[in-house]
Amino acid sequence: MTDQLFPLDEIVAGLTQDKNTPDRTVWEPGFFAGRQIVVAKVGPYFRCYPKPEKYVQRFYRKAYPLPIEDWELHETCVLFGGFCTVNAILQLRFQASYEFARLNMEFIPQMTALIKQSYQGLVLDILAGELRKLENGQWIAFGLEDTEKEVENIIQETLMVQDIQCRAVCKLEPLFEELEEDNVFDHRFIHQAQYMEVMRKNFEFTVKKKEELLREEELLHEIKMEQKQMQLDQFFEEADFRSQQQEQNSDSLKRQLVEWGQQKEAQFVVERALRERELKHETAIKQLEVKADSDRLSEAQEVEYTAEQKRQKIGFTHTERINEKQLAFDLQEHEKKQLRWMEADAEIQEQKITQENHFKERQLEKEIAEQELRMVAKQKLDERIQLEQLKHDSRLLDLELEAKQVEQRKRFEVTKQSDEFLQREIELLVLEKQRAELEQQVEFIKEDYNN
Repeated sequence: MTDQLFPLDEIVAGLTQDKNTPDRTVWEPGFFAGRQIVVAKVGPYFRCYPKPEKYVQRFYRKAYPLPIEDWELHETCVLFGGFCTVNAILQLRFQASYEFARLNMEFIPQMTALIKQSYQGLVLDILAGELRKLENGQWIAFGLEDTEKEVENIIQETLMVQDIQCRAVCKLEPLFEELEEDNVFDHRFIHQAQYMEVMRKNFEFTVKKKEELLREEELLHEIKMEQKQMQLDQFFEEADFRSQQQEQNSDSLKRQLVEWGQQKEAQFVVERALRERELKHETAIKQLEVKADSDRLSEAQEVEYTAEQKRQKIGFTHTERINEKQLAFDLQEHEKKQLRWMEADAEIQEQKITQENHFKERQLEKEIAEQELRMVAKQKLDERIQLEQLKHDSRLLDLELEAKQVEQRKRFEVTKQSDEFLQREIELLVLEKQRAELEQQVEFIKEDYNN
């Protein structure tokens, strides 16, 4: 045997949790925290009685407490030729009764030490007797809970008969040692049945543990998937909220653009009216300037004409008339040209203003159209990005689900193969046991034949 502990220790220790046993009546020892006993001495006579409620200290009597004490005992039992070691931990909580104190009145100050010294051997003998019953090996399949309860009840009842109130708690911890395969199937190892039962329990516990781990992993995977789904739903809600917010922003931007266009149009109308007034004012000023120039020219010509008349009084009468007519004609032509030039200039200015207004209107319409195009393009780009993100998240979720499913299938296959391997190993152990028994019978037959 080796010193390495067998992994079945935890299995057998946990059998009490797996076994469904009916609830038993809880033992009530009847402890009393304030229990005291009075010892009175009058001459050669002693008297012992419980402490009354209205107790007064006197020189001939003294009150002694009967406390609730704790007591822990340990015991070890080796079973199956050293294959299993059971460590027993017995925790006792006891209190002496009035009757026990009365019967042991001379030891009342050392009551706790008296109980431990007097009953330790009895308690350990009861524990050892129950531990020896474990040699049959039936507890391997059903656990040690019944044995623990039996030990507790026997000790509690035994001490109760001795007028000692007690509550016992027994804990049995089995430890198995691993055997080499050669020793297991050796005919000298007489505890093969117990070893096979331990192997069977180990196999059942391993399968159950793997199933429990698989269920926990599946539950954890479901929780993760629910969290992923919640995150995805939250993402969709946020995407819808962002889309609604973008639509609201788009409507607000459109309204702002329309208001801005209306303001620009009103501004252009006002500027156009102001420009027309300026042109009319400039035209009137130019007309006045042309008229003033014409008047000055007329005055100058008149002065020149008067001077010429003075120089040429008689000889130039006919020539003077011709010149006057020519001058009047020239003045009329000059005034007509000035008017036509002013009208043409005003028309050019008006056409220029009209073209500028038309150009500004075109520019405004172009800016509004560009703003709408940019806004629509941005909205489409955001929607496409959100759609791509959603598709990407969906692909990641599908890949993760597929990977989890593959991993679960692999784990299931590994668990299945491991279970089959353990089953085959147990079958092989059974066959080896049968072979060893046959070899042992053959040896016995040979020995009988030789004798």
